[in-house]
Amino acid sequence: MRPLAVALVVLGLGLAAASVIQVTLGLRSLDRLRADLARVRAGDSDRLARPDVSELRPWRQRSTRRWTRTRPF
Repeated sequence: MRPLAVALVVLGLGLAAASVIQVTLGLRSLDRLRADLARVRAGDSDRLARPDVSELRPWRQRSTRRWTRTRPF
């Protein structure tokens, strides 16, 4: 019974560590998007950089179009 408990604890810790790593790496794209958005709001950039994640690209395109229409000349 003891080796089974040790194996399950090791497996649980490995899965927990893998989950933390996956979430951390997954949220990097949102951190970069947040920083790009801050640069646009500050006036340092005209548009957002192209996100690495394909799910964010439509949002970037819509936002860029919206900003270019509403930006004063």
